[in-house]
Amino acid sequence: MFEGTNATKTGGSILQNVSQETLNMIKIPMPKSDLIASFNKSTAPIIKNMQNSINENQELASLRDFLLPMLMNGQVKVKKEDGNE
Repeated sequence: MFEGTNATKTGGSILQNVSQETLNMIKIPMPKSDLIASFNKSTAPIIKNMQNSINENQELASLRDFLLPMLMNGQVKVKKEDGNE
């Protein structure tokens, strides 16, 4: 067991000698709201594209899992562009 792990069960810190009061005193810089909005606006299309890619990959994996066994046992054949198998 790691040193200090019991402290987390009682609401303390896992780090020795770091209290909740000490953590509450730490100042975290926050950007202005217009900068956050600008960042969100510029990254939204990228995140949407990433999500679309994740969804497409899941669909392709599902299709692969469905078709591959049928291809392996000969139930399905792949036609080449010139019409030959």
